[in-house]
Amino acid sequence: MNPFRTTATGLVWFGFSVAFPGLLQAQDLEIEEEMTVSRTVVNVRVVDNFGAPIPGLSKENFLLKIEGKEVPIIQVEYVDLNEVVPEVVPEIVPKEDPEADFEFIDEMGPRPGEPGYGKEKLNVVLIQGSINPERQYGLMRSHHFAKKVVSSLPPDSYTAVFSFHTHLQFKCDFTRDKELLHDAVWEAVERDSEVVFQAANHPSVTAHFSEARGKEVANVEDAFLEIARVLRNFNGFKNLVYVGWGIGEWSPTTGMHYGFEYHRAVVELTRAKVSVFSLDLTMADYHSLAAGMMKLSGQTGGTYFSLYKFPDRAAKMVSRSMSAYYLITYEHPEVRKRRPKYKLYLVNTRGSMMVRDPYNRD
Repeated sequence: MNPFRTTATGLVWFGFSVAFPGLLQAQDLEIEEEMTVSRTVVNVRVVDNFGAPIPGLSKENFLLKIEGKEVPIIQVEYVDLNEVVPEVVPEIVPKEDPEADFEFIDEMGPRPGEPGYGKEKLNVVLIQGSINPERQYGLMRSHHFAKKVVSSLPPDSYTAVFSFHTHLQFKCDFTRDKELLHDAVWEAVERDSEVVFQAANHPSVTAHFSEARGKEVANVEDAFLEIARVLRNFNGFKNLVYVGWGIGEWSPTTGMHYGFEYHRAVVELTRAKVSVFSLDLTMADYHSLAAGMMKLSGQTGGTYFSLYKFPDRAAKMVSRSMSAYYLITYEHPEVRKRRPKYKLYLVNTRGSMMVRDPYNRD
């Protein structure tokens, strides 16, 4: 069964096959799902051909069908991440440890009971390195565009940086300091194992990740799995900017293969409410391992772009796509099937949807 077919009433952008701006496909999305609660909230991004969010949509602009029957949508809420959330800015109390081999970030988010607590806007940047000389130029070149994406993030959002070369390394804890993040991105590209920035207060990755655990991560699929497990400790939806060169394994006899670690990573990313936005650093129009990047982005409600020919535009498209989303709430009907078919359409509007697969179906 082909889960995609052309429709004139709506557009679903499931993250795959979008290597260059302007090549959006008109498609439906079928998701097999297993429901465990009656009320469900779906995270959906609706964008135009330039990746800019389309605001102002209501329940009438979405059509949901489960097992071929229309399901009423209860509520549609538009979340603009560029809108600054009012919060109490606490006095910064930096920690000092003369024996520490890392720097502290003199920064602290809202504490329990204060406005904004538990509603922090969280992002993660993951840089995938390589010892392959053919990928080194693309890796070094990608640094500039990764910095552009970081610079475009909302000023009140918190971002952490990881790298994966031979194992998973933690480069910078959650911070709003763009200069600090730019330095961390460079260190992630350079594979500097000495530089680690540690946050002094909340929010912080350090309570949920250790250097020893990072050394046990042997492939990029496990890196996604470990990051997802860290992010499950924080509320809300998160964005993960993945700057890399490929996921999965390709064989001339069997084609693309995704191991058990990949499928576990998709499950954990879904549970952690993480959308993956991939920027492919490979200096080629297309390569086999790009399919894995497209697949992961599609399954998590993100998207994929290549940095090869139009890198500035790709970085802008990713930045725009991450900046807003809709929360669609509906009551799930009683159905006999354990995994009913799920379809979501756009109605009476032009645009493309990036829909997280909440039930981890290929």
